[in-house]
Amino acid sequence: SAQKLYADAIARLADALGSELVALMVTSADPGNVVAGPLVIVAPPEAFDEAKAFAERTLKTIDEAAKGAGIPCVLVHTVSEFPARAILDTAADKSCDLIVMASHGRGGLKALVLGSVTKEVLAHSTLPVLVCR
Repeated sequence: SAQKLYADAIARLADALGSELVALMVTSADPGNVVAGPLVIVAPPEAFDEAKAFAERTLKTIDEAAKGAGIPCVLVHTVSEFPARAILDTAADKSCDLIVMASHGRGGLKALVLGSVTKEVLAHSTLPVLVCR
């Protein structure tokens, strides 16, 4: 799966750099409501549970890849209305030297409505940011 390939690549990068890995997943505090200016999109409440389950599966995949590579790994799952801020705060709290994040390459209406967490992290980070596609 793409998730496993990404997790393996992250573990190999951490190994090559001789680092430990801090794996962070941010679940939106209210994924049922996405606001973009006057536009509000409402999703069913199950969306929150699905997002949390996805985050936990992703962290498990990253943890398994790190263990397989012999890399120390810290797992962090947080709920926030501001994912970019949560990423930057976690990087600071955990004394990270590099932020590695996936860019989903969303375009069209999704890019307009969801915005770009990647762009926000890039704009506000004082750490180097590696974006993977």
